Parts: sequence; structure tokens; C-alpha cells
Amino acid sequence: MKKTGMRKTGMNKTNAAKMAPAMAACRGLGLCIVLTLVLCAVCAALIVKGVLPQQSDGIAGSIAAAVSAFGGAYLTAKQAKAQKLVCSLVMCAVYALVLLVGNLLFVEGSPGGALRVALPVLAAGILAALAGSRKSTKRPVRGK
Repeated sequence: MKKTGMRKTGMNKTNAAKMAPAMAACRGLGLCIVLTLVLCAVCAALIVKGVLPQQSDGIAGSIAAAVSAFGGAYLTAKQAKAQKLVCSLVMCAVYALVLLVGNLLFVEGSPGGALRVALPVLAAGILAALAGSRKSTKRPVRGK
């Protein structure tokens, strides 16, 4: 029988999923956008049902944006071949810019509102980039 599927390229499993930094950043940005939409929909449903007070909509949006930025930056750092930290930070800066443009277009907000969105995103991006770009250490397997 002839096997179909992946061919052997001489790469080990850890390098098989690595890709160009720009492609990894695009995937991370896509994950950020999808996570933001899902988390904001969940927060909106909780506000409508009365679980969260209506005054907490800005805080819920900031938390959703920060969680999304962390997920996207971590994915970017894990999938990029090189320049993991820079790639993750650029992705988070683009994501913050997308959020700020959306905020300015659809929500009449003040510059303080823009900082409420941008600062958690950039902080979460820095943390995720540092955590994702760290090299994993191989620990010895304990004998029985």
C-alpha cells in the first residue's frame, strides 16, 4: 500500500509547524479578531441577561481585547521561525491599531477611552511574546 500524507523533510516535530514571521503574525492577528468577536458577544449576552452591570461594558471590552491579544501574540511567538519577540509585538501593535480605528469609527470615545483599549492589549502582547519566545528546556525523564 502506498502511504499518502506528509512526506519526510528531515525536520523534527518542533520545527514542522514553524513558518515565516509574517505568516505567523497574520494567523495571530486572525486569532485575535475571532477571539475578540467571541468574547465581546459573550460579554454582551451577560450584560443583556443582567449578570454583569451595564456600566462594566468598557471594562469587559478591555479584558476581552487583552485576552485576545495574549492568545494571538502567544500563537505568533510559537509559530514564527525567527524574530519571535519582534513579530509578536508588531502583531499586537497592529491589533491595537485595528481596535483603535474601530473605536474611533463606531464609538464616540475620548483619548482616555483609546488608552483603556490600547494599554491592556500592548501589556498582554508583551507578556505573551516573552512567554512564547522562551526556549523550552528539556528535562530529564525520571527512571522508575
